[in-house]
Amino acid sequence: MKKAATLFLAVLLLQACNSKHDSQGSLEASIINDAFLDMIDTVAYKYHTLRPAPNFDVFTDRDSLTVAIAPVLSNIRERTADINSIISEMPIEDRKKIGELFKKSETDSAQVELPWKQIGNTGRYKLFPHSKQSGAIDTLSAIGKVLFSRVYFDETYAILVATIRAPTRVGVVKLFVLKNTGGKWRKKDEYELEIW
Repeated sequence: MKKAATLFLAVLLLQACNSKHDSQGSLEASIINDAFLDMIDTVAYKYHTLRPAPNFDVFTDRDSLTVAIAPVLSNIRERTADINSIISEMPIEDRKKIGELFKKSETDSAQVELPWKQIGNTGRYKLFPHSKQSGAIDTLSAIGKVLFSRVYFDETYAILVATIRAPTRVGVVKLFVLKNTGGKWRKKDEYELEIW
């Protein structure tokens, strides 16, 4: 009887943890949804790639453009040195708030699934999940891939990192600072962490 009660409590605890991460993923997806087009930009409408080069052709069709999105939020701590350097150069009023948000990531390394279907503010982009296990067939028609980090936020600001890649293996990693304005998250600032 004691074993059954212990097992029951362990199952309840595991479900509570999974439920917390599911709801956290939904909150983070909501923030990403609000600012998706601000972060990803619509330059691909014209060039059919998320990272165009100066000599790319211009397209005028109105078709939707497919973008592969990672179904799991990455760990923002992978860019600790770069992010700390950027925070140290921010205006004093932003430095404290953004620094506090980034500090939250020190104690939260849990992997969170991104409920990517909740991201609907995508303009002409059509999202589909991509992972290393899904193989290259999924990405043949994609104009690029996007990977978002965990989102750390309070009632006013949010920070996250996005990796934006084109099929030609060029890309950029950016830190985004978002601001909650009238209940919607909008891009306040962006900082390049890496470009290739």
